Formats: sequence, structure tokens, C-alpha cells
Amino acid sequence: AQAMSQEFDKFEFAKPRLLLEQFFWSDFCDNYLEIVKRRLYEGNEAERASAQKALGCVFLNILKMLAPFMPFITEEIYHELFVPSEATGESIHTSAWPAATAKLSKEIEVGAALLLEVIAAMRKAKGEKGLSLGAEIKELKVSLPKDKKPLLEAFTADLKAVSRAASVTFSESSALSVS
Repeated sequence: AQAMSQEFDKFEFAKPRLLLEQFFWSDFCDNYLEIVKRRLYEGNEAERASAQKALGCVFLNILKMLAPFMPFITEEIYHELFVPSEATGESIHTSAWPAATAKLSKEIEVGAALLLEVIAAMRKAKGEKGLSLGAEIKELKVSLPKDKKPLLEAFTADLKAVSRAASVTFSESSALSVS
């Protein structure tokens, strides 16, 4: 949203749309939805509630960022899904523009970026073996530098769910690799 705002301030309209499309398809659809599926379908009540709240918040913000490009349909969706629970305004066009509200710790940011790298490498490895992305595997082996291991271990359950692996093992190496 911040990068989009900077482009809007320069009266650029194609770049913000491209940024939004890249975020929506690459970050949100390809990665976040895959990561959160386990919490939604198999998680305990607290995990499920947390995932639903996060998805609702992200979807509302995506809708707000889409509004300048698709004003009528975003207004309808906003009224149907969010106005009953939102006390922020009558129109999506007068509601607050999305902004970061909390700063994540550097450790979480680095760990999440590493998780996305591992997911991309896992997808590539599955493709090279002729496996579908949804194919279940016995074990996902992740080799990475020693200092990165603790950062990624916090995301083991998510990695296991996205890769459809029965287990995930970590080993030390000089560079990241997945098999």
C-alpha cells in the first residue's frame, strides 16, 4: 500500500495497479493462502480464528487497494461483506487507505522471507521431479546456513503443510537447498 501511495502521489496509475497485481497473485494467492490453509482446515479453534481474522483484514485491504481501479464492484463487495462490521465509513472510497499498524520483529521478517525462499525451492524441486505441487512427500530436506536454521524452525508447521511433507528435516550447508 505504501509503494502504491508513492506512485499515486506522482500521478502514476499503471505502476500501482501492477504492484497490486503482483502482490495479489504472487504474495497473497501463491504463498499466503497456501500457508494459511492448514490453520483454517486443521488448526485448533484459536488458530482458525486467527487465520480468519487475518484473511478478513488482508481481503479488506486488498479491496481498498483495488477500489481506484474497480470502483463499482469493490463498493458492492465492501457493502455486502464489511459495512455491517466496519464502523469506518459508508463508502470504501472514504474509508482509510491501508497502512501498516504493527512492526514485525526483524527476526520474524527474515524468517518469513526465508520461508518463502524455501517454498519456492520446494516447488521447483517438485516440478523437476515431475510431482504436482499438491503431491504428498515423505520428507522435505532443507539444507541451509547454521545461523538461518533457528529462523526457519519457527515456521516448520507451515512449511510441512505447504509442502505436503510427512516430516521436515534441517541440515547445515553453506547455501540454501531443498530436496
